[in-house]
Amino acid sequence: GLLGNLDVFQASRNAYFLTGALCISLAFYQTVRGVLLKKQGAIILCIGTLLLLVTALHDMLLATGVIASVGLTYIGAMCFMGSMLYVASTTFTNTYLENQQLVKDLGAVNENLEHLVAERVEDLSITIQTLQQTQHDLVEAEKLASLGALVAGISHELNTPIGNALVTASALE
Repeated sequence: GLLGNLDVFQASRNAYFLTGALCISLAFYQTVRGVLLKKQGAIILCIGTLLLLVTALHDMLLATGVIASVGLTYIGAMCFMGSMLYVASTTFTNTYLENQQLVKDLGAVNENLEHLVAERVEDLSITIQTLQQTQHDLVEAEKLASLGALVAGISHELNTPIGNALVTASALE
């Protein structure tokens, strides 16, 4: 059973290695693009991917019987894994630090916003007090105007009979 599967694997091993080399070549291309775009960690990942590509080519040569050494297989795979772990841990650490800075910045913005709201509330409170005082002054002015109109009306009502009495008294005299 197992030996039959091993024969199938051995027969298709070159196709597996060519497919792996193609995938690693595409990954290497993407890491080179990352280096050109100056993405963080791209250089280290590019080196690791290049080592994995060399390892895949080494394994293909080993599978075809051109070479007999297996030492590079483990070293290349370990270097690639190490570079991936380094880039991942650096990215996570930097993301954490950036998030911490964003939290601080958000706190400062929030504090500034609270200060602005307090200033606006104080300004509105002063405006409300001014409006209330103006309303009070208008009510007082209206009362005085009404009193003035009342006094003028009473004065008119008194002046008419007094004037008539004076005219009559003058005429009788």
